[in-house]
Amino acid sequence: MSNYSRNVLLGATVMLALVVLGWMILKFGGNVAAFWGPETILVRFVTVRADGVADGSPILYRGVDSGHVTRVWIDEETKARVFFEATVNREPALPGNIKAVIRTASLLGAGSSITLETVNGPSSEPLKNGQLVQAEFVGLGDILPS
Repeated sequence: MSNYSRNVLLGATVMLALVVLGWMILKFGGNVAAFWGPETILVRFVTVRADGVADGSPILYRGVDSGHVTRVWIDEETKARVFFEATVNREPALPGNIKAVIRTASLLGAGSSITLETVNGPSSEPLKNGQLVQAEFVGLGDILPS
């Protein structure tokens, strides 16, 4: 095989490898850590306002990071409600009777965190995949006196 043929074959192989690498980055880029992370379930939340809630906002249960927001959108029909989806760790199983409380993270930033709190004591039913949970925006209400 001549040097020219070898160089053309090597160039074609490198180009093919780059195309495959680009495809893999586009295909799997959003869930790189999903293979090594805990199993999750999808939970939907609804509220009348969600100041500071964005993709990646943390979700806490009893102070422990239990998930994060993956999508936020306004109700197309009424334009009066805000929905957001989140992935929440499957284990340990969270109770099914929870509500979400949206708190502004600080006086300086626009970010918020979502805290899950139980309603009416402990529940025997676990949080289900796809469950719709009510959320309430309190802002800095816990920090600043009214």
